Amino acid sequence: MMSYTSTASVVGVTGDTVGGGGSGFFDYSYLQSTLTAYAIGITISLVINILFFPDTAENHLNKNLTALFSKLCELSSCIITCLSNTNPSREDYRSELSKRTHLVAGIQTLFGAIDAELEHVAAEIMYSHFSLADYSRLVKSCKSVAAVLFSMNTVLDSPDSVTLLMSKDYEGNISEDMKIVWREFRDSVEAMFDGDGVQDADEKSAATNDEKVVNIVDAFKRAGYKAVSSFRNHQPHLFARIFDNNYGNLNHSMEPSTKEAKKSWEKLLQINYYTLAMREFIEELVELQKQREIFNKARCRIRLHINWYIPPATVLNNLKLGTSFALSRRTIRAWAVVLKNMLLSSNSIYGFKVATAIICLQMIMYSIPGIYKSWYMSGCVGTIVVAITPSMGQTFFGVPLTILGTSFGNSLAFASVSLFGADSYGHLVFCLITGVLFCYIPVFSPQHSALGLLTLLAFANFVCITYVKKDDTSFETPSIHLSKVISVTSIALPFSVLFTLVIYPTLARHVLRKRLSSIFDDLNMFYCKIMTSSIRESAPSLQPLLSLNEEDSDLKTLRNKIFSNIVALDPLMTYTSSEPRIQGRFPSETYYEVIQIMYALLDRLECCSRRRIWQSRGQSCSRLYPSCCIFFPLSC
Repeated sequence: MMSYTSTASVVGVTGDTVGGGGSGFFDYSYLQSTLTAYAIGITISLVINILFFPDTAENHLNKNLTALFSKLCELSSCIITCLSNTNPSREDYRSELSKRTHLVAGIQTLFGAIDAELEHVAAEIMYSHFSLADYSRLVKSCKSVAAVLFSMNTVLDSPDSVTLLMSKDYEGNISEDMKIVWREFRDSVEAMFDGDGVQDADEKSAATNDEKVVNIVDAFKRAGYKAVSSFRNHQPHLFARIFDNNYGNLNHSMEPSTKEAKKSWEKLLQINYYTLAMREFIEELVELQKQREIFNKARCRIRLHINWYIPPATVLNNLKLGTSFALSRRTIRAWAVVLKNMLLSSNSIYGFKVATAIICLQMIMYSIPGIYKSWYMSGCVGTIVVAITPSMGQTFFGVPLTILGTSFGNSLAFASVSLFGADSYGHLVFCLITGVLFCYIPVFSPQHSALGLLTLLAFANFVCITYVKKDDTSFETPSIHLSKVISVTSIALPFSVLFTLVIYPTLARHVLRKRLSSIFDDLNMFYCKIMTSSIRESAPSLQPLLSLNEEDSDLKTLRNKIFSNIVALDPLMTYTSSEPRIQGRFPSETYYEVIQIMYALLDRLECCSRRRIWQSRGQSCSRLYPSCCIFFPLSC
């Protein structure tokens, strides 16, 4: 829009193009009118957003965090219920498994929305208790709690866990006292999650709130460790089967007692994992509560996130590396490869496509300005910008929305002008209907936000042009005006699709595969870091490069990055399904299975990373059950 507006202000040798006050080579009248219109529009938007029903991204973020706490509480209660065996039948187990799977999917969706809202919060200038760094720390703690719960849910879904929890030995050794202890633990978890998640500091007395929170946390710890201890000690008979006299006898390697001992080992490993996972859940939930307390004690301040308005830190670091320090270490060929990769990246190609399309439109403006003005081709700018997208699938997904949006907007404007004339207050009725109806679309369906935007733009352009030309006797009737607008839009859309198909076509499925490959690389890196840190702990002679807390933070950051990247694949799956068939229908079901496997891999790797953390804290498996720590990472 900026390039189009600046170029349209230039008159050139062909005379006036869009304005009527040109003198020399520049149309100052058009430029002044455009800047005035932008200033008026920005002022109206700010006044409406601030004074009339103000709504901020922070408000939406707090609502999503509250919903997240509720779902995390429900998921933890389901897991505790499953482990305490209060639903012994297989049908109830399947029902609980389905419920937990639905909760996990909902939590993943919420994390995707929260990550997007954090970007919106960073752009706001607000008077708030909380900074962007505070929100980031809270979300990181939430992801740590969710990672433990996701890992436990994945293990509960495994056949070994189903065999264990459905076995008569497991059920028979659960006493009523243990069920009571675990019910108390579940109630304490719900108390930890109770509240609205993020509250202002002025809403409650600080001293009373602190005392209440301390009591809740202490009760939660006592109930949690008591429940873990009862769960850990409720299967003593497994040791008798493991260390049976026939176990390890080569002459009786296939006897039933040996098989029974192997099964007992597997059950013991599962019980050991649940014990340690619950201990880690307790630690992470206490840390999350600490972050919430920091929130409740914050003071109101004006928050201006200046880093959002400057290039990202990675870009600035790359610019710094462009000095003699970097030049001395890179050859000309290496720099040429970096430049080539940057120019051929998907974002760069998308920018070139849009720029080329706008240049073609401006060539029409300069070569045949009469047709350009009489057919109202300036309205094609919004259509081209919306229709040309980074991937072909996104374009094919958006073309029907573009057609519907421009058709609805022009049709409503035509009806309004036909009924009320060019300068009647009756347009407010249609304006209100159009504004309310199509502004709700982005709220409830963000994927279809272009439909509402294009409808409003088409309605405004039609009504405004008709109003400006009301005193022009040569101006055509509304029906002819409508036919011209529809004709120009019908030409602009195929033009945009052609650009997407011809100039470096970028298929959404190719982008999806690249991102899948990148996520697998990150999973590999996650595994390598876990194994490297474990080897250092087992070999004291190897000095760690980072402290234990720094390694844990590095692992959590990488895990959160992988999780966010997997969540971000969902829109790409929608776009790939919209692409035209090349060699056949896109196998969406297979790719969804791959994504679910990625989630499972991340959960399994989280098991291994937790085992390393437990061992470093002195909570290793060997302290609970000898030799279990050797086999459990392999079973994960």
